[in-house]
Amino acid sequence: MKWDEALPEEETSCFQQWMEEVTILQQIRIPRRITLFGRGSGSWSLHTFTDASKIAYGAVVFLRTEFNKSVFIQLLAAKARVAPVRAMEENGKSMTIPRLELMGCLVGARLCTTVKKSLDLTGVSEHYWTDSSTALAWIQRNKAWGCFVGNRTVEINKLTKGEDWKHVRGSMNPADLPSRGCTP
Repeated sequence: MKWDEALPEEETSCFQQWMEEVTILQQIRIPRRITLFGRGSGSWSLHTFTDASKIAYGAVVFLRTEFNKSVFIQLLAAKARVAPVRAMEENGKSMTIPRLELMGCLVGARLCTTVKKSLDLTGVSEHYWTDSSTALAWIQRNKAWGCFVGNRTVEINKLTKGEDWKHVRGSMNPADLPSRGCTP
């Protein structure tokens, strides 16, 4: 396609729909204030959810606080990365979904570590959630994996404890939004 040619109808309608939806973004409000109430007297835990798809991978970190018989959940951080378009490895295979899921787990481990340091949340229990049973097995098994999987699981296990990683159903995973995208 040359620069001065008209876009195909399908792409034109897709772009027009995006233009209409982008105005809705002005109405979206996400609380940015972090309330660290109950410090010392309540129960705190960090919950990191990770996910991946063929288009992106990412993680979200929440602070769960139990205080005065109430539970409060606050979004602390989220990060997404676009999946490599043609991630070719030395053997010529393209990036698989399980490997992208593992990349999401690594993003989650790094993001949670950054959040803990930034907010001085030492001693807070940590829970990591993924809907990938393959990535979960790679992280929890202490084996010498191949280069790609091995390097990532070593870093994940330096930042987290294998027993803190758990499975969550895909339909219950809040990291599904940054990994698959959504409309306003």
